[in-house]
Amino acid sequence: MNKKTYPSIIPAMLPKMCLDKSVRGETYIGVVDKTTAGIPCQPWFDNEPHDHSMEDKAFVEGSILAAHNYCRNPDGEILPWCY
Repeated sequence: MNKKTYPSIIPAMLPKMCLDKSVRGETYIGVVDKTTAGIPCQPWFDNEPHDHSMEDKAFVEGSILAAHNYCRNPDGEILPWCY
């Protein structure tokens, strides 16, 4: 089961670009790495427990490894997120 989780920070703390509807946080490169429940995010290069098919080109860093387990928006959701 894939369950996306949005960052554990309130919108006022996100850079303005993360809330811009035309950008949707797709260029966010911050280091938020916990879910709203305080659970560490799954590293993007892992497919367990949440399987996904994200590729390097989906990440602003250009690398799934460089994205570590930070909240990102590789698929155009409303905000950066993580598993």
